[in-house]
Amino acid sequence: PMLIALFAEERTPARPNTRKLLRALDIFGDQVNGLLHMIIPAMLELLNNHDVPVDLRLHALTCIGSLASRHDLSPFAASIVLTLVQQLSGLPAVRDKAFAILHALAFQLGENYVIFEPRVRVALSRQGLKE
Repeated sequence: PMLIALFAEERTPARPNTRKLLRALDIFGDQVNGLLHMIIPAMLELLNNHDVPVDLRLHALTCIGSLASRHDLSPFAASIVLTLVQQLSGLPAVRDKAFAILHALAFQLGENYVIFEPRVRVALSRQGLKE
C-alpha cells in the first residue's frame, strides 16, 4: 500500500520511482490480485494527471492492459472505461493505446460491455475514429 501512494506523491519531473513501480507491476502482475482495488484507482489517477509525462502515461496504459490480460477487471470496468474514454481525446500515441485497451476490455467483459458502448461510441465519433 505504501508503494501505491507513490503514484500520487512523487513530484519529480522524471518520476523514476513511479517508472520502477510500473515495471514491477508488469513483472509481478500475476501476484497482485488482492491489491487490484488499490492499484487500479492509483493508476487511473496517474493517467488523469496531465503533469505526468506522456511516456509514463503510455507505460501506465500498458500496465493496465497487462493486468487486464491476467485478471478479471470487471469490478473496475466503469472507472477504467471512463478514464480510457477521456484518453481518446489525447495525443495519438495515448489515444491508440487507450483504444487497444478498450477493445481488450470489451472482449473480457463480453455482454457486460454493452452498458459502456454508447459512451465509447460518442467519444470515438468525436475523435473521428471507427469502432
